[in-house]
Amino acid sequence: MIKPYFTSKDLSERYGFSARHWTSLAAAGKLPGAYQPSGTGGKWVFDEAAFRRWWGRSMRRGSQWPGYTAEEKHGGDAPSVMGVNTGEASEHRIGRKLKAVLGKMQQTAEQNS
Repeated sequence: MIKPYFTSKDLSERYGFSARHWTSLAAAGKLPGAYQPSGTGGKWVFDEAAFRRWWGRSMRRGSQWPGYTAEEKHGGDAPSVMGVNTGEASEHRIGRKLKAVLGKMQQTAEQNS
């Protein structure tokens, strides 16, 4: 006999995502036909026909990227900061380190002579 409902495990095997994902959606009230037959705190079951209708509608509609990043013209106000060329900054740091090392080598050589 075919059962008229899905468990969260059934949904994860057939449609992907984890069983916890489907349970979270059900608890948030986002899945039609989801209910807990044994009451609050019990396992969730999903009405097969209602779920298939919901899945078909959501697959046709597809997911759309949230509007807060869609078609933005600019990234917002930014502080006026003078840019630094990273190549020049690296060259400056390398020069300082090289002078420090060569200076120590010269001091060591003078002490050993």
